[in-house]
Amino acid sequence: MWFYMIACYLLFSIPSAASITFNFTNFRLPRLNRDIIIEGSGAKFSDQGIQLTPNETWQGGRATYIKPLHLWDTASQELASFSTSFTFVVDSHGSYSYADGLTFFLAQNNSVITQGGAMGLPLFNSEPDYGTSSFVAVEFDTFWNDGGDPTVGSATPMGDHVAIDVNSLSSAKSQKWFSNVTGGGVCQAWIAYDSVSKDLTVSYTGFQNNSVVRQDGLVYKVDLRKELPEWVNFGFSAATGDMFQSNTVRSWSFESSDLAVNKNKVQPPVPSPNSFNPILDTVKDKNNKVGLIVGLTIMITFLTVLTFVIWRRRKKKKSTKYVLEDIGFDVEMNNEFEMGTGPRQFTYLELAQMLNPLATLLRTISLGRDALVRSAKLVDHEKDSDTRMFASKATKESDVFNFGVVALELASGKKLIDNKTGEKQTRFIEWIWELYRIDALIEAVDPNLSSDFEEEEIRSLIIIGLWCVHPHSELRPSIRQVIQVLNSQVSLPVIPSPMLNLID
Repeated sequence: MWFYMIACYLLFSIPSAASITFNFTNFRLPRLNRDIIIEGSGAKFSDQGIQLTPNETWQGGRATYIKPLHLWDTASQELASFSTSFTFVVDSHGSYSYADGLTFFLAQNNSVITQGGAMGLPLFNSEPDYGTSSFVAVEFDTFWNDGGDPTVGSATPMGDHVAIDVNSLSSAKSQKWFSNVTGGGVCQAWIAYDSVSKDLTVSYTGFQNNSVVRQDGLVYKVDLRKELPEWVNFGFSAATGDMFQSNTVRSWSFESSDLAVNKNKVQPPVPSPNSFNPILDTVKDKNNKVGLIVGLTIMITFLTVLTFVIWRRRKKKKSTKYVLEDIGFDVEMNNEFEMGTGPRQFTYLELAQMLNPLATLLRTISLGRDALVRSAKLVDHEKDSDTRMFASKATKESDVFNFGVVALELASGKKLIDNKTGEKQTRFIEWIWELYRIDALIEAVDPNLSSDFEEEEIRSLIIIGLWCVHPHSELRPSIRQVIQVLNSQVSLPVIPSPMLNLID
């Protein structure tokens, strides 16, 4: 009972700044158009996504999320972490004369779009008294400029490159980009900021020998509290100069962490006149009402779950009909992990108990049919020291990984750990990745299920499992994202085939 009292206190008493989480996979949907502010000449929504620049010289465009990001808190000095992923196309339509580039940026309000080599970055503020605008950006630069862009050695231009910019176009850190601008290939980028280590990490895809390759290693340590204001706008910018190319964002996901702040004292800045969105005013009142409804719904859901749990506990004392075979389930499970006894079978009721804490975030979720769950196993954190498979210490990333393993085992009826030998089946996950690559996921489904399943539901479960077991832990989803997908609140993640090259 004390646990639930503490949970109530934490849920309703501790103030926090709401995080921002979204996953846009199709910008042609009307509702997504209301969430993105488009600025600049030629920037528009198209069938391909957000087109930041047209095929014309000296154009600049910007697309930002409708809400500002509360990056850090002045009073507590607490800094938020965030991660984002997006797919994009930079296309010169076969021409070898192209410029200038595309960026993902965070910047203060009231900044001005620039053209040419600045790639639309907000170098200046619309208010003369403020002078130069503050920004941090990751640039995908397609035109080398003498005096600011990186070189190989002492004088050889690096050419197309990816770089991290901090309040200047003279990049703080840069790396060669094997782009395919003339061919218009679809690229993907992953950007993450860790508020503890202060590391800004960038990974992206390029093209070599007609194959997609992933490029890692671009990391820069920066305290964003010293470089950016408390509230920032964030999104994409692009520009053309004497030469041009089309710059299009195809999909975009973003997630930030919460900040513990006093909501009564902290308010977002007034939107810039340059960022005026004709839909914003009509949407604002609706968003306020929706926010109130969502808040009340979460509160009612939490109280309902709390009441249900208390009722079930009291009922267990009077009836043994639904008592687990192991009376001390929680204690026994913990003891088994501590003694290193390895994986064990668990029932649907046990799975529900393990997932029950997630209900305090949103609502209880269902993973599948009883027949599926009976075939699954729970993985011991201490079983394997391979950081790509299991963590020697339970972490958020390893928990998400283990959740993904359970999802894949549920769907396939196969086991990552052999029941008899206790050895890891190293090809299990790779086999499902390969089926995903050739669009044959249905072949991974447990044949014992016969036709007693919805093909789309089981396919979704497998894709979520693959997302959770991604070999790069920083690219795995959070528990919140998994719940949102399971509850159909956001679309399934876009996992492009190039990721399969990461499997060892």
